[in-house]
Amino acid sequence: MKKRKRLKMVYYMPKIPKGKKGVFIYIDENLWKEFVALIKVKYSNTDRVRGLLSWEIEQALRNWVSLHNNKHTQIHTKVNPSPVAFRVHQQIKEYLEGKYGIDFSQVQQIHRKFLIEAIEATRGSDKRTIKKWINELLKYKLIKFITPQIVEIV
Repeated sequence: MKKRKRLKMVYYMPKIPKGKKGVFIYIDENLWKEFVALIKVKYSNTDRVRGLLSWEIEQALRNWVSLHNNKHTQIHTKVNPSPVAFRVHQQIKEYLEGKYGIDFSQVQQIHRKFLIEAIEATRGSDKRTIKKWINELLKYKLIKFITPQIVEIV
């Protein structure tokens, strides 16, 4: 009698796209069901959710990594100012509004000397202090130089 060969069942992963990594993870069942339901609601106009699940997980990982690295990716377009920088920005606007009557309900452009005067009045007149606060306000995009002498206060 001839011996029969046993067939092995081999499972193949789908072809992995270039630049991607296949990952197998264990997740709580309820969390996974909640996540899939959220994706189905978010993309209700589409029947297929498989590619969308990968994309949403990738975006969640990008957010998590950027949050913990303090590096901003394409998702984060605007940096939220620190509370201190925002408070100083408000104090500068209040000072200029009180002294010169500048209306900040819209974006205003002022001369650099007015900005320096407001920083001196609210934070101190040391050159290092002025430089620090100008750099902080620029960093958080609360001000923007139009020309070397004209500053736009957002």
